[in-house]
Amino acid sequence: MKKIALLISLPILVFSLSNFKAIPKESKSIVIKSGGAMVTFAGKRNGEISKTTALTTTELFAKYPKDAKIVSFKMVVTTGDKVIELLATGNKLTSKMRTQIKHTAKGKKIVFSKILVEWREGKSIPAPSISLKLT
Repeated sequence: MKKIALLISLPILVFSLSNFKAIPKESKSIVIKSGGAMVTFAGKRNGEISKTTALTTTELFAKYPKDAKIVSFKMVVTTGDKVIELLATGNKLTSKMRTQIKHTAKGKKIVFSKILVEWREGKSIPAPSISLKLT
C-alpha cells in the first residue's frame, strides 16, 4: 500500500517542481553595463552640489574603468530662456565653464553630457551624463 501511495505522489511532486520558477531577489547595488564608464564631478553623479564646491572643483574624474582618461565632455546650463553649451577636451573645466557656473543661479542645474572616456588601446567609450542642482 505504501508503494502505491509513493508511486501516485511521485508524479505529482515532479510535476509541481517542474513548474517552479525562482524569482531573483532585486539588487540595490549599481549595475554598470559592460563597455560603460563611470565619471564624477566632485564625487557626485547626480543630486545637489553647493555652488562653492562646484566653483572649486576643476575637473571630471573617471572612476571606472580603472586607468581610464576623459577625452572630452560638454557642459550644459539653462539660465532663463537660454541654453548654454560649452565643450572641453580632457577632464578639466575650461575658464568659460567656471565663469558660467559662477553666473548660474542657485536652484539651476549644471549638466555634463557627451562624456567620452578613453580606455584600452585608445578606444573611446561613453559615460552617462552628470546632472547636479546648484545649492
